[in-house]
Amino acid sequence: MMDNNSYNQMRQEFSKKFRQKISPLLDKFETKRKIFLALACIFSSVFLICALYILYYSLTSISDFSDKINFWFGTAIMASLAYGCWKGFKDVFEDNIKSKVMNDVCRCFGELTYSKTPKKYLNLGNLVPKFNRKYFDDIFYGKYKDINYSIIETKLDMHIDKLDITVFNGVIIQFDMKKRFEGNTVILPKTSVPISPDAQLKHTSMEDPVFNQKFDVFTTDETEARYLITPSFMERLNHMQVSFSADKISCAFFEKNLLIGLHTKKDLFSIGSLIKPANDAEQFFALFEEILSIIQLIDYFKLDQNI
Repeated sequence: MMDNNSYNQMRQEFSKKFRQKISPLLDKFETKRKIFLALACIFSSVFLICALYILYYSLTSISDFSDKINFWFGTAIMASLAYGCWKGFKDVFEDNIKSKVMNDVCRCFGELTYSKTPKKYLNLGNLVPKFNRKYFDDIFYGKYKDINYSIIETKLDMHIDKLDITVFNGVIIQFDMKKRFEGNTVILPKTSVPISPDAQLKHTSMEDPVFNQKFDVFTTDETEARYLITPSFMERLNHMQVSFSADKISCAFFEKNLLIGLHTKKDLFSIGSLIKPANDAEQFFALFEEILSIIQLIDYFKLDQNI
């Protein structure tokens, strides 16, 4: 098992790499950042001023309540456009930076590559509800201690009658196991009425009442499920949700994959702030720690052991 000294060594190597190679590359983006910041402020301010004016006008000059609602709807639209402008400029700037520096960041983790599109189809093993639309952000493919892993930041929607219902928004982590699972076991956030994600999966209670209060377990093989979901695993799953500040966490054992879904509104792996210098180290070290914390799961769950 990798100790903290080894992790600290990785941090020191990243710090050295950042100072010597990544930071000089980022210096070239400072002028562009200031331009994007100015444009984002101008366009966002225009829409925000319009939103405030419409709101003020509706409160002072409109008496009919139904008319007020229409004006408030216009206020919401203007406010959304203000946010959209800021986010749009930030996203473009972030993509520009990532296209130049993410390869150097990934080299600090050994066998790790960065992409914006998935390289292969990933069978989620009932980890998330059914969906028919998928959107990807940051994707990483790596190998550590002979374990292949994927980190996929994604949003999954079910489109029904012109309406998009988001069924998952966050990060899906996939580890290739050394042993194939006989069945399909899924751990989902607790609901008042357990609903199986698949007809073949049966609801199963674990021996730990505290775990049963937080999660529902569905499986095609109850014996294997009890073997996999040990008290130690339960403790680690709870700890992981806290560590990642996830709203919810789900997990699936399927074929040769351990899949973990972190449901979170937080934009993970985010860099390229418009209000901080382009070579601001803090956001890059936060990115490094997010990736490292996922790699640590291989040690944390002892995935490299042939058990």
